[in-house]
Amino acid sequence: MRVLSLIAAAGALFGAAHAAPVAVANENFEASQTFTNSNAFYGEWENSAVGWDTDGKAGVWAPNFGNFFSSTPAAVGDQIGFAAAGATMSQDLGITIGVGQSFTLSALIGDRSDKSFGGVFGFYAGDPSNIIASTAMISSGDGLWGLQEFSVLATALVGYVGQELGIFFSGTVGQVNFDGVSIVSDGDVIVNPLPGAVWLFGTALAGGVFAKRKKKSAIAAS
Repeated sequence: MRVLSLIAAAGALFGAAHAAPVAVANENFEASQTFTNSNAFYGEWENSAVGWDTDGKAGVWAPNFGNFFSSTPAAVGDQIGFAAAGATMSQDLGITIGVGQSFTLSALIGDRSDKSFGGVFGFYAGDPSNIIASTAMISSGDGLWGLQEFSVLATALVGYVGQELGIFFSGTVGQVNFDGVSIVSDGDVIVNPLPGAVWLFGTALAGGVFAKRKKKSAIAAS
């Protein structure tokens, strides 16, 4: 009985649930074109985000050339992503949705002080038009940044297993700004095969118990 308990405990240890980061290309938008005052023309910012797809007036810009944020000009580094009303920035993550997986998307959301604010962000499967789940961006106030998270649960992904997962940021009013994008995946509880050392340890204990019982039987017989 003691042997079985030890083996069960070891199985629980090695089969614990795990959480893992999912790679996001150019998550801080610093790998894109570097902007200076001389090229601060709106049109040059559009479609400029390396690793991201854009639809409409969306891309990367450097707010440190204007007094648009009263906190740190850019949330991470010098450049940030943006999407005007009716525009979207999206990215295929290169991973396949699996059974029992859930994902949490985090981003710093900025409200530009000189423009109105409104937008949504979330997940899609296969194509940005196939939205799985989304939520409204929350403003921390004019000129301020705030961290926002949004999760899609395994129950909402059942019909999308086997499809490629993607993320998107869309503007609905004025302009939304975002930076420091990250994703974490929480997978199923996976029961891994026990390492050989654990099995050997269990076998040795079982052998000891068997030898002890055999010894007791021999004493009783004599």
